Amino acid sequence: MDEKKVKAMLATLLLVAACTVSAIAALQLAPNYVYITVEEAISITPSAIDLATYVGESGTANFTIHNAANVNILINITAEVTSYPVNGTATDLTLTYPPVITATPGDTILPIQFSLTTGAIPGNYTITVTATRV
Repeated sequence: MDEKKVKAMLATLLLVAACTVSAIAALQLAPNYVYITVEEAISITPSAIDLATYVGESGTANFTIHNAANVNILINITAEVTSYPVNGTATDLTLTYPPVITATPGDTILPIQFSLTTGAIPGNYTITVTATRV
């Protein structure tokens, strides 16, 4: 076979190969999606606790932290007095609690210890607890 014909045939094959690669590169397959909903694994119950106590007394309010995940989660705890009787103050009720806890899978009891000052105004006080991931 003549050298010119060989070169022409090789050039043609090279052109066909380049066109094929371009066509394959331009072909786009439809993407497949997997939709994942991520939910918070931590919840606190109860939302409120009714306690009856006398001025000057102390007690404990137990909250349950539920960890639905299968791993330990480090949690920042904040507890505050969010409502109190007329003429009372949030400082009438002293709260003591761990500022950080490890929520193991399942339920963890969170004790909030409280103490009413001797000058506290009788009535309803509300303790609100929030938990956030560290």
